[in-house]
Amino acid sequence: MGLFSPGMIEKPQIVAIGKIDLPTTRERMEQEIGIFNKKGLKVFPFSSATGEGVPQLLREILHQITQRQPPVEADAGEPLPEESSS
Repeated sequence: MGLFSPGMIEKPQIVAIGKIDLPTTRERMEQEIGIFNKKGLKVFPFSSATGEGVPQLLREILHQITQRQPPVEADAGEPLPEESSS
């Protein structure tokens, strides 16, 4: 990613390995996880077909998003448009 844009290296990363319901993926998964772990990246294996690992991946995505967002003021933002009565 750094070759594409040097600033990308500074961005948070989530590594996910999909299709872990397939035997070939399971066979290679440990090797792939080891490569990313050596770089300090946590890996989230998941299967859309079985749902395995999906809750953990979603929790990490939510954690990454909420950790980097400033808190929203209660009165911040645009007011909601008034509902028109018919």
